[in-house]
Order: sequence, then structure tokens, then C-alpha cells
Amino acid sequence: MPSSPPKATMSALPVPRAWSERTADGTHAVLRLPVDLGADYMAGHYPGYPILPGVVVMDWVQQAVDSLHGSDLRLCRIDRARFVRPLFPGDVLELAIQVRRRESNGEAISANARIVRSDRQLAVELDATFGPVGPHA
Repeated sequence: MPSSPPKATMSALPVPRAWSERTADGTHAVLRLPVDLGADYMAGHYPGYPILPGVVVMDWVQQAVDSLHGSDLRLCRIDRARFVRPLFPGDVLELAIQVRRRESNGEAISANARIVRSDRQLAVELDATFGPVGPHA
């Protein structure tokens, strides 16, 4: 059986050493991540006014959900996303994530993520649904 290619990520999430809290049952975790101006994902976003791209936030949430679940999942849909304030280089964001199985489908995972900036102001709220990676995903 051919092996699957490694999963691509935009910026590797420093897991598990960055977890500041994590429940034993894998349903809730909090981690702190720095926004690094020198990181590849910041290139060109935006010259003279750099902010963390929303797609990187989504990638970090995806990696956190995968880590909590213990396997790779795919993003099925974004149920709600609010980008309230920008995340700037030098910010240390706090990502709090809660996951649970959807009752209607035992394989689907619902995730709620809240991200606050260094100044404790809300930056992002996100609700998304994830599912198992299929053989042709």
C-alpha cells in the first residue's frame, strides 16, 4: 500500500511543549504562540503594516485539533469566524480550543477556538467542523 505524503502545514505548531493547559481527555487545551515577524508566513502580509494572516490562524487551529484528537482530520466547514482585532508581530497569542464529537455524526468533530492577544483583547473567535481524512483526501 503506498504511503500518504506528509501533511503540509504553513507553520509548524510547537506541540506539545507549548500547551499551557490540556485536559486528560483531550477535549480542551490552551497554548501560547508568538507572532514572529521573521517567519516565512509573514512575508508580504502587509509591507509596512505586518499582521498575522488569517489562513495561518486557521492552520494553527487545524494543527491543535489534530493534536487533541490524536490523528489528522480535515476541515469540513467553518461554521463561524470572527476576526475582531489583528495579531501583530511581537504579540504572543493565546489559543484556547474546545473539541467535542457531534451527536448527529459520531465521526465529526466540532471545535471552538478563541484567540486573545498579549493585551488580553479578543482577536479571533472560530467554530469549525472537522472529519476523518478519507483515502483520497
